Amino acid sequence: MLTQPLVSQSFLDALECPQCSVGLHLGNDELECIQCGARWPVIDGIPCFSNGDGDLSQTDAESLLLDTARYGWQAAIEDHLARNGQMRHSMAIRQQRAAWLPLIGLRDDAIALDIGSGYGTITHALATTVHKVYSVEAVPALLEFTRLRMQQEDLANVYFVRGEATELPLAENVFDLVVVNTKLELVGEGRTKEDPREIHVRFLRRLQRSLKPGGVLIIGGKNRFGHQRLRGTDHSGVPLTNLRSPSIASLVSPHQSTHYRTELNPIIQHRHTYCEYGYKKLLLESGFPFATFYWAYPRYNRPSALVSTERQPLAAHVLRTISDPSLGSRAGRWGRLLKFKLARLGLLRFFIAEFLIIAAKDGNGDPSQNSKVIQSANSLLPKESRITNPVGYLCSITEAGKSVILLSEHNEFRTRLVIKTWARGSTEPGTLVQVHSRVSEAEAETDRFMVPAPLGSFTLNSRSYAVETPAEGKSIAALILNSPPRKRLRFLEVQLPMCARAAMGVSRVLSATVAVPGIDSTWLTIPDQTLLDRQIASYINMEASRWKAQGVRAHGDFSIENIFWEASGRRIWIIDWAHVIEGVPPLYDVITLLLSAVPALALEHREANNHDVRSEQQFLAAFFGAGAWAKANAKILHTARARMEHTNLDIWKQFLLSLVIRANDFFARKSKLANQYCRLIELASKNRARFVCLGS
Repeated sequence: MLTQPLVSQSFLDALECPQCSVGLHLGNDELECIQCGARWPVIDGIPCFSNGDGDLSQTDAESLLLDTARYGWQAAIEDHLARNGQMRHSMAIRQQRAAWLPLIGLRDDAIALDIGSGYGTITHALATTVHKVYSVEAVPALLEFTRLRMQQEDLANVYFVRGEATELPLAENVFDLVVVNTKLELVGEGRTKEDPREIHVRFLRRLQRSLKPGGVLIIGGKNRFGHQRLRGTDHSGVPLTNLRSPSIASLVSPHQSTHYRTELNPIIQHRHTYCEYGYKKLLLESGFPFATFYWAYPRYNRPSALVSTERQPLAAHVLRTISDPSLGSRAGRWGRLLKFKLARLGLLRFFIAEFLIIAAKDGNGDPSQNSKVIQSANSLLPKESRITNPVGYLCSITEAGKSVILLSEHNEFRTRLVIKTWARGSTEPGTLVQVHSRVSEAEAETDRFMVPAPLGSFTLNSRSYAVETPAEGKSIAALILNSPPRKRLRFLEVQLPMCARAAMGVSRVLSATVAVPGIDSTWLTIPDQTLLDRQIASYINMEASRWKAQGVRAHGDFSIENIFWEASGRRIWIIDWAHVIEGVPPLYDVITLLLSAVPALALEHREANNHDVRSEQQFLAAFFGAGAWAKANAKILHTARARMEHTNLDIWKQFLLSLVIRANDFFARKSKLANQYCRLIELASKNRARFVCLGS
């Protein structure tokens, strides 16, 4: 286990006296200002510029730290926070909170500052990315927890400072990145006689001073007029306080609110939030002339997408969410359709719930356009084709660390470039290059499909980036799910057989000189969460051994979201080659395709309100029913088998094994679909006698 850095001269170079902005001298277990003589203790190697205990009780703090030392930080979080709410638990564990890192492209020698680091989630993500991280937190127990977390992860590049946001001991021109996630609206909440906005300006000016030229500030915060806040209360606990002027809210909230934080500051509305215009005005006054605003969807603490608040990117994002097969009720889709209309009119940006703001210290342009990532990607295009006013949209953020950035021209709906990013070591770029080369040579082959053209790749810091052209046309998911229910069956009968034929072509292309990783043996085992009788478990294991030995290759994620239909050229486009795999059943891609289309099935009886129950009903109707959808699926499976070399395969066994592999794949990706697929395996085994291709 590595030890954390102690107070050294390089540590002190980033700090200065918060009172007179002069350097500090290290004495005997204390820091002393060389000008005014103010002193601050150094406790266990941590400079302490504040003496508050925060809102964590002494008992809870001692128990958390004891369990962290005994059982590890993750187990301690599970025990102490999971029982207090999933959001708080996930915020403390998942590094998805720092999903914005790929947009910035920091250098290897970058120095970052995390203010209000809490349980160390963002500090953890930064420590694996940059050269040094300074973690500032006022609550001593949380700071000690973060230190233990870093020690247990063998990360020795984190320096800890105990301090209040209103009196930061930060030197000038030190940091390349400063992160204020959720903290801005809390700054100064205990101060009773100052205007919150004045405190925020002073706080941001201090941060601006501490940034190097070209440095970037990240802010995560709520929109004062966000649609979620219009339906409920804000942090004061008083309904619609955010719609009142700060002066009126300050008079009302102490008398109406029973929220515990109101007791900290009964005079001033302590948590003051802003709209987009308010944030821009605040940042400009604080020395940040340029700022890019993103819609942190669904929230900035755990985003699955970061979307520019410009009109076209917002509309494109809402359109994609309408096509998401994991969407809930039809009413939910109507709500998203309304959002799409508002986005096209340029009105949605005023009501989005939460922001992620990237602000630049220098007045040399928009930080989103000057990002090293976007500049590097744009340079791979021919000069005459480069994007002059690029807008980035970070989508498909996963807990496994992979993200996709869609780049378009300002005020253009069409995507111009696709940038994929992940931790170093992925095989996807090489696979796409090989597949693209092989497809280009196969002009005359049947079952032909198209793939995006790889333009190049580069590395920034600890992340790899691959740039490719976008697929043409519309995704099959959009075509099916954006259609009225009565028309979806037609797409199933016409479009999906073409996709299934393309799946056959994928297998042939992958078998021709393309390097493909073998399947992980654990993916062929029944998940522990699934209960099956011994006989079914036995022949699943036998089927798995058979096809692993055969070395059949597949796309690995052949879903309707990853398949596009170009109507003008009547061509299939296939994207996302990160999951290519060897050792799966021959029908694996076709079965994955049909499973991904299940959410489009309209049930004949009234749909259940519960999403999981409705998904199970759709699954049974699609593969174990007697309706038109089940018959279409049976025809596609029979036709696909007839076109294969392995004509004697058992479709039922292929189907069940494919469900097992999909479940394990989703577990590996930390997807919420994993448990759902475990339930589908059980449902399939119980309803075997009704399977649409039983005996085939």
